[in-house]
Amino acid sequence: MLCRVYTVLLASAVGLAVWCGGAYLEWWGWFWGFFLGLVAMFVTFFLVMRRMAGRLRPAMERVKKQAESGMFRQAMDTMRDLVPMSRWVPMLAGQIKAQLGVLALQAGEKSRAIEYLEQSPKRIGEAKMYLAALLYRDKETDRAITVLDTAAPYQRKSALYHNLLAWMLQKQKRTDDAIARLARFAKKDDGQVTKDNLLRLQNGKKMTMKPFGMQWYMLGLERPPPSMMQQMQGGPR
Repeated sequence: MLCRVYTVLLASAVGLAVWCGGAYLEWWGWFWGFFLGLVAMFVTFFLVMRRMAGRLRPAMERVKKQAESGMFRQAMDTMRDLVPMSRWVPMLAGQIKAQLGVLALQAGEKSRAIEYLEQSPKRIGEAKMYLAALLYRDKETDRAITVLDTAAPYQRKSALYHNLLAWMLQKQKRTDDAIARLARFAKKDDGQVTKDNLLRLQNGKKMTMKPFGMQWYMLGLERPPPSMMQQMQGGPR
């Protein structure tokens, strides 16, 4: 929770000290003290976050290089080393859970991947798509749809996310629900893929996810064409 992040607590404490302390010592009035306290709070928050970003950036670069080299377990260890920083950086804990889930999936640790992905926040659509794909492949389609449905309000711009949900609904013979989902999203999406899939559903045809390319095939729900197989070496299994 945000209120438990040390950065917020520290910034609030500094702001309160400037406001109340200065007013009590008659350095300024309560009104101006409140304004100065807000300034002090935001400045403190900015400085701490800037310092944390300086420490976080190299670690994330290391994770990226390890993952690209196929060293997924080492990348997971590096991510776990960042957990203490989540007490200082708002929303970092959720990002770590999501990334650990994807890395565990790449490392072939399916059960651990599900555990991490389930703990990831709803706002991280990629994590929820991977979780739903894993559940679907385990024949837990209803549960997969629930995962996507629950986080859907947080994915207002992800065409792949909403097309995936409609794709699973169609697979469950819930074509009317799939049409309703895509029709609602198509009002906010200018992309041609959503419009084409909506038309397919309305004409009683199957959806096609191929236009999403690598993003789609990385979910492991369809076999990619041979031309893409080499690119996916080391990807989620």
